[in-house]
Amino acid sequence: HVTTAEKCYNCSIDSCALNAARFSCARDRNPLHELLNLLPPMLGCVVLLSILVVAFCSQQYPLDLADLAAFWLPYEPEQAPPTVTNSWGSLIVGDASIGNNVLAFNSLVLPPFSQGQSVGELYINDAPVLQQASRWTPYSALRTTAVGAINVTTEIRMVFEANAVLSRATLLSTASTVQTVDVDIDLFAMIRMYPKADGCTEWNFPTHSEPDCWNWFPPFPNATDASDFSPVWLPANSTLLITDLASPAVTAIAFAPGSTPAAVSKG
Repeated sequence: HVTTAEKCYNCSIDSCALNAARFSCARDRNPLHELLNLLPPMLGCVVLLSILVVAFCSQQYPLDLADLAAFWLPYEPEQAPPTVTNSWGSLIVGDASIGNNVLAFNSLVLPPFSQGQSVGELYINDAPVLQQASRWTPYSALRTTAVGAINVTTEIRMVFEANAVLSRATLLSTASTVQTVDVDIDLFAMIRMYPKADGCTEWNFPTHSEPDCWNWFPPFPNATDASDFSPVWLPANSTLLITDLASPAVTAIAFAPGSTPAAVSKG
């Protein structure tokens, strides 16, 4: 015959969790015996916890944002491209719909502003430069590729709490001799201002949504609206202004000091 106390004495402790049966029969046991019985698993728990704490504290805290960045991933058309965000909006980079260009971005949404098509396509010797790999970080998206002996790396960010995007392209020649190449960037940005959401009466899935309203998808200009956008180059400020004739939106594309393009074409 096995007593209740013996049954309780033989109860196991898994993962340092006390079996409820112990407490149900604790009154039939010697308190000192009970404590001695619990010491080995409790010590095991303490040792395991100490190891975890040491491993956790071996990292440098607080973490830098760069420590949260993803690995470099090869470009795959079927995979979702990286996105860049700030507290006001977002954009997409490397989308197959824009030809996988290493510098271009699309789907910029900063309500009430929305982008159509893409902007920032990079060309070397009149050929589009396509990305081979990308890397997401909490504050940017990086892309890289190689065109012959030229390594191309780009980075795109969104300014904190502002309607602004920062893009940078770095070209590094690995050739042993001097190379001369033509570098072009298509900067025709189609960004339009749309009515506020509270001005729309329907919120259906886009099939029957009101035009130019913020519904399931944001509204955006398409290729047929290209003639509504008028670019003007301001050489004194190294800035390209693109005015939307169909809304109050005006987009300014400015170059960093010392990086003014050698030639600007409106074609």
